[in-house]
Amino acid sequence: MAASQKQVRRNVGLMEMVNEVEVETAGDDAQEIWVLSSELFPYEDDGVSYNEMEGKEPVSDPFYYPEWDYKVQLHRPSWATVYERRQGRGEVERIDKVLSEHKGVSHRIKQIIDRLRPQGVSRQRRLEDGDELDINAAVDAITMTRIGMQPDTRITMRNVINRRDLAGINQRNRARQ
Repeated sequence: MAASQKQVRRNVGLMEMVNEVEVETAGDDAQEIWVLSSELFPYEDDGVSYNEMEGKEPVSDPFYYPEWDYKVQLHRPSWATVYERRQGRGEVERIDKVLSEHKGVSHRIKQIIDRLRPQGVSRQRRLEDGDELDINAAVDAITMTRIGMQPDTRITMRNVINRRDLAGINQRNRARQ
């Protein structure tokens, strides 16, 4: 869906929904989607909502992501649409059985993840072209200038976000084998 045709989700109350909505042929491609702001329970109050009775899970607001189309070499903004949905319930016995059958693999994966460097922000100091002024480097440069020596021009720093790279670990492990 193009950026100009993005769907708009609007939270409405029960009475507005009942009085205004009467489009039987409306699909998922509508420009405006009304979302009931509260659960709708049937007239006979069994404590079960219509969503639970009909088996429809609530859908999140759409997330739009850009995409690079390599065939035509074109950047497409808001090209991919992602909806978050709940994971269905699984059988506990089946999950435990799979984990016990593959205990060695799951233990190895846990070790690999635990050995990864932690996430967070680190600073790269003494850069020629950084985002912020590195006060310590700037003071050293001024001191060098005042005593008549050539100052170091690397007086900036940059904050870098460190992420865990599971794909890189997997590729390195394959290269070793």
